[in-house]
This record gives sequence, structure tokens and C-alpha cells, in this order.
Amino acid sequence: MTAAVHRFHHIHRFVGLIFLLLVIAAIVVGVVALARSRRARHAPEPEAPWPRRPSASDPAIIELRTAYARGDITWPEYVQRSANLGYAVPPGAPPPPAEGPASGA
Repeated sequence: MTAAVHRFHHIHRFVGLIFLLLVIAAIVVGVVALARSRRARHAPEPEAPWPRRPSASDPAIIELRTAYARGDITWPEYVQRSANLGYAVPPGAPPPPAEGPASGA
């Protein structure tokens, strides 16, 4: 009978050790998951370098728009210079009316 009790104590200690290791592993996994989620939440979003969105504070695009509004440059020049600055012309933006008299009847 004592051999059975002795064997039971060894199994009980072994199961307790396995349970303790599982609890420690669960805590470590939880801490790592929490750290990763916090890092991902606070990481800055990558900015798409090209094409950029028009900014109200960019003096180059402001000057370009002003020059186009004054008539100093044509639509194709505006589109090209805007692309050179890294700005895309909106795809739905219609080109301005053709220059010169309209041909037709």
C-alpha cells in the first residue's frame, strides 16, 4: 500500500509541475501579445511617398495653383509640374476648355 501512495505522490508532483509550467507559459504568451498589440497601435502609419495628397501648407503647390489660376501656365504644364512635385491630378478632373476659337460650323 505504501508503494501505491508513494507512486501517487510522484505523479501528483509531476502533474503539479506541468501545470505550473503551463501557467507560466500562458503568462509569457499574454505579455508578449500585449506588448505587440501596443507597439502596433503606437507605430506610425507608413506614408505613401507617391503621389502625395495636396497640402494647404506646401508653398510649391500653392504657387503652382496660383500660376495656373493667373493663366501664367497651361493645363499640360500644370499637370506636368504637379507630377514633378509628386502630386497627382485627380482622375476625374476635367481638362480646361481648349484654347483658341472653337472649330466647327
